[in-house]
Formats: sequence, C-alpha cells, structure tokens
Amino acid sequence: MNIKKKTSHLPLAAALSTFLPLAASAAVQVDGVNSASQLEYDSDVSATDLVNQGQSTFSSLSYSEDPRFGGTATTGGANNNGVHGGAASGEITFWISAVANDVYSITYNLNTAVNTLGYDITSIQTINAWASNSGHQKNQNYTVEVSTVSSGADFTNIATVAYLPFDSTSREGATKVNVTEDTTGILATGVDQIRFIYTVPDPSGNQASPTIREIDVFGLPTIGGPDVSPPTLTSIVDDQSGGPVMQNTLVTYTVNFSENMDESTVDLSDFDNAGTAPVTFGNVTESSPGIFTVEATPTGLGTLQLKIPAGAILDDAAGNSLDTTTDLLDDTIITMDNIAPTVTGSDIVDTQDGASMLLNKSLPLSYTVTFSEDMDATTVDADDFDNAGTAGISIGSISEGMAGVFTVNVTATSAGTVQLRVPMGATLSDAAGNPLDTNSAIIDDTTINVDASTVVVTPQNSLGTAFTATLWASNLSASDLINAGELTLEASTISPEFFGPTGTNDGASEIGSGTNTFFAAADNFPATAIYDLDLTTNTAGYDLTSIESFMGWTANSSTHANQTYQVEVSFVGSPDYVLLAVVNYEPFGTANSDNHESHVVIDDSSGRLASGVDSIRFTFRAPEIGGTAPGTVVREIDVFGTPSTGGAAAITAIHYDHNVGSVTLTWRKTNATSYVVKYSFDLDNWDSDLEDSVTATRDENPGDTDHLTVTFPLTGELQNTPKLFFRIEE
Repeated sequence: MNIKKKTSHLPLAAALSTFLPLAASAAVQVDGVNSASQLEYDSDVSATDLVNQGQSTFSSLSYSEDPRFGGTATTGGANNNGVHGGAASGEITFWISAVANDVYSITYNLNTAVNTLGYDITSIQTINAWASNSGHQKNQNYTVEVSTVSSGADFTNIATVAYLPFDSTSREGATKVNVTEDTTGILATGVDQIRFIYTVPDPSGNQASPTIREIDVFGLPTIGGPDVSPPTLTSIVDDQSGGPVMQNTLVTYTVNFSENMDESTVDLSDFDNAGTAPVTFGNVTESSPGIFTVEATPTGLGTLQLKIPAGAILDDAAGNSLDTTTDLLDDTIITMDNIAPTVTGSDIVDTQDGASMLLNKSLPLSYTVTFSEDMDATTVDADDFDNAGTAGISIGSISEGMAGVFTVNVTATSAGTVQLRVPMGATLSDAAGNPLDTNSAIIDDTTINVDASTVVVTPQNSLGTAFTATLWASNLSASDLINAGELTLEASTISPEFFGPTGTNDGASEIGSGTNTFFAAADNFPATAIYDLDLTTNTAGYDLTSIESFMGWTANSSTHANQTYQVEVSFVGSPDYVLLAVVNYEPFGTANSDNHESHVVIDDSSGRLASGVDSIRFTFRAPEIGGTAPGTVVREIDVFGTPSTGGAAAITAIHYDHNVGSVTLTWRKTNATSYVVKYSFDLDNWDSDLEDSVTATRDENPGDTDHLTVTFPLTGELQNTPKLFFRIEE
C-alpha cells in the first residue's frame, strides 16, 4: 500500500485490497483532501464519467436502502448527476443513522450492450460536503467492489478508503478522495458493475451518516478482454539462410510465437530434430517477449529440421497452451554438406568461343565459371583467378548469376595468350563452407590468342596529276559497312558543316556541293561523322578490316585535300569510344589554282583493325596549312569488315532465383521472329528445349531495345540439378 500525505491536510489512513484482472501486482493509491468550505470542490465534479446519468456508459443504479435524501432506486440519485449543489438537501445522498457500523451501499450498473467486454476503471473520485451538523458527515469510510463481465454476480474488493479528518463537532466542511493505480494505471478491467459500501464508524453528533455530493468513476471500454486464446507458432528462422552447413556447425534458430510466453514452460525438452542428422541442442533463451533463440549443432551427416514435438507443453503468459496435437515443423530443411565443390577446365567457358582477339580492339573478354554446387559468393573474388597464359591480364567484375555459376570479366593488357586459371592455394568455399581443392591449379582447357597489331596508314595524293575526281574512283565502294544503301548501317550523324552533309558514304566519286561535305576552318572544327552499325542481324558487332578516306576539291586552295582526323570505335555493350588511328596527312600547300585530291588507307598488320565494333566516329581537325577558304572537303569514307562471330542471340546475363525455382535469361536480339531456349547438363547434349517458341512479346525489359529478357520456371530435375547450361537458337 502506498499512501500519500500532504502537509496541509490531515494524514489519510487506508486499508486497501486489490482485484485487477490483466493488471496484476497493482499499487492502489488513495489521496484525500479536506476543506472548511462545503463548496471547495464544486468545480471538480464530472458530468462525463462512466456512471454519470447522462452518459451512454451508465445503465442504472440501486441502493441497499433508499436514502433520506438524494433519490431512490427508481428516481436515480444526486450522487451521479454531475452537479455539486449548494445547501439544498436534494443535491446530496444522505441516510440518517444513529447506530455504529451501519452499512449502506450504492451499486452502479454499466452499459455492456454498448461495450460487451466491460470497462477498464482508471480512477475514482468521491466528494462529501455539507454546511452544518456533525463533522462525521464529511468523513469518507467506504470500500469499492466490482463485478466483471466474466465473473457474473461475484464482486471483488478493489479499494478500501478510510479518510476521517473531522470529529463529531458540528461544522461546515468538505472532503475529496481520489483512488488511482500507479503501476498500470488500471484499477480493474472488464467491469460491468461497481459498488460503494459506506460504513458509519461513529454515529455520535448530529445526523452522522455521510453526505455524498458526487461519485465519479473514470475509465474506458475494455479492449480484448481476458486472454483466453492459445498462442500460435508464427515462424522458425535459422541463421544459416537455409544452409547447407557442415556438420558440427552451430545453427541458431529464432522461434517466434504470436504472443508473450511463460518462459518457464519453454525449454530444451520442447525442441527436437525432424531431420535425419544427430543433433545436440544448446541454450534456449527468450530474447524478447514471445521470441526465443534455440541453439542446435548437427554432429553428423543428414538433415536438420527443427520441430516442437507433439505433446510438448508451452504456455503463454496467461496460461493458455500451444496446440501441439501434431509436430510443429520448421518449413526449412538444412542439409549437412561435407562434400567439397569442384570445377574443371571444361567448366571455364569464354565468350570468344576460343577465337583470337585483338589487344585493346575487341569486345571485353568474359568467362562463365560453373562450379559443381552453390558457392559462398563472398569467397569468390579477383584474387582467385589469374592467367596461365603469357599475356598480361586484369580481373574485372565477378558476379554470380545462378547458384554456383559466376561471370568473370577479364581484360588483356598485353599480347600473348589467355588461359584463365584458379591458382594453386586460392581459397574458395561452397555455401556450407567446404573448401575447393586447390592443391593444384585449375586451368581453362581453351587458350585464347591475344594479337598485338600495328595500324598502318597508307596515303596517296594527286601531285603531278591534274584534278579529275576520278583518280581513285575505282577504289570507292558502294557496298562497305557504312554505305547508305547497306543494311549494316543503322544511322549516321554529321556535325554542322559549310555545305553537305552528303556524299560521305554514297559510294560515288562526284563533284559538287550536293555530293560532298565541306567543313570550313573558321566555323566547323572540330567536326565529327558518326556511323552506327546495325546489330539486329549481327548482334556481336563487326570486325573492321580497313578504312579508306577520299578528300579534295576543284577550286580554291589545294589544302582541301589534306587529311587530318582520328578514328575511334565503340564495342557492343559499351558506350565508350576507343582510339583506333590518327591520320595527319597534309601534302598540299596553299596554292589556289593547284587543286588536288588524296586517298588514305588504314589497315592493320593483323588483318583486323578492331573486333566487336558497333559504332565508328571520325573527328576532323582543321588543317594546319591554310589557303583560300581553308577547310576539308570529304568526298567519301568507306569502312570495310565482316560480322563478328559467336554473338548471334548470345546470352549476356543469367539470374537464378532458388526461392521460387526460376531462371531469368537475357540475350541479344536478332532479326528472328522467335527463339528456342535449349538447356544441357553437360554442354554436349543440347537436345532438350526449355521453351521452343519465345517471341519479343515476352520481353520483361522492353526499354532495352538490343536485348530480350525472359523468366522461365524450372521444375522437376531442372530445379535442383547442380549444373545447368543454356543457349539460344533461332
């Protein structure tokens, strides 16, 4: 019992008992104050409390004996009307008693039709006051009892008040008592009736029974009521992401119940393994209400599936038992894996199909490395790969598509050979932690030659020959890659010019401003001509073998035939341009009447200028030698080459979702109307179709106009196979 004492008032003596469904260990607090003025607490009266006559929460009241003043069982009472009143006897509830320990009671019935679960009582306020007669009339000596929706007619004491500051001397005065609960804030819950039982301890003096001005009961509708619902198991989650794990690995489970549990009923005996592995269980601890951690260590091979066995007894905090009529199983089965992963040279496959490549002038080299099982991706990084060949390389990004299948990007930094290798001593582990055997190196069984090449620029000019516009007419091509009439050209873009932009790729040797392009030195440099190649048919791009440029004009300065430009190329899948060649050929002076033409051939000592090209950019600089109307007249540019191999409908990305059993493939578009998706378990037998007619309507990323992205379900033997390979056919 906790009783406050205020120095300005008489001490309050109180004997308290509690009944608090859902509010155990409550600490009831009683505070009493008094005054010599009967109207001191007039403004404290409430008209909105639960038992007020005007509230929907109030149903009725009854008396053990009708009072002399203050109403009857049928007329109600002055004690719950929200009015303090003055000297009028109609505003008090008063019995006349001259016998010690006379007992009178008032019972308030709350409206459970409105709130079927009853009410939570949060506080009580009682006020006694009168202008004369015995001081005992102002004293407060009563107990409070409640019945609940679930208790029926049974009443239980929740508080006892004995606040007796006045003696029998006739006087004016008032007292006010507040009853609260200072731990939970709730005196009782689920209440449907509240009863005040008044006792007259000392009848001495004039008319000594209490003069009750107001009884206020505060609270709220009960929500939920008593807990009679059994708990449920909501989830079991392991800290190994579903495994697999090696034997003797500690697996910590988080077991979630629907509500707070009685911790004393949850122990080691309540857990077992539904799998096949022998298991040692460790600590069972409650980390927060209703959440437990359970330690399990599999000590042998097999499977681990945590369960709460049938018949186990686990209770919630209210004593309701978990339903364990049958075993309650984790939905995840963890496998004990003591088998090391493997990878062989044939499991390392390059995107070049083994074809040679040009140093710095080819598509990026990428490898697909397929392990025998799912790997711990955090153990697979650039330090785990190097080159068994002679070329210098750098390892770029490494990503895991489907489980155990990694893409390793490689850049050759010098000429020689590339043979990707997992070096001796590299540390890679499977998902269970078993290490890959790297006591000896694991080497790709394919060697790729990286050819160093030399760009050769061969110029020709018409010095000593009069300008004819036909000197090299037979060299011009109307069937090269960038010719305006060829399907291999997707688009061309020419920067602002003095006249043109025509004739640079028409395959004709003509004279006239309508068939040539002139970049004037004063306004148009640097000037660019960009030719984008079509990848619809040739998705791997193009191998460039040579480039020829023709320049010259029939009037003004012969410097119009000088050639000063650079050539850059971009590769399929990359937005960046790489420098291919620089031409700085200026054989002509400023003579105005000596008009000439020039021809430049760019090729390579290897026979290929670049491989996997999707765009060529020419950037022209102003000639250093001036003259009349200086600038450059471009008469024709021809780019020769062939489609790069190995790229048609090539798969560029794989994503495996083991949670739903599906694989998402991305491949380069071709001009095919549909595709066949093949799969193989060994890279030898490609007789099986994953799907035999996939069209562009299935594309999940239509914003990428160069690729198709489609997701396929994997069922049956495809879902759990350790290795699976895919390819696209038209």
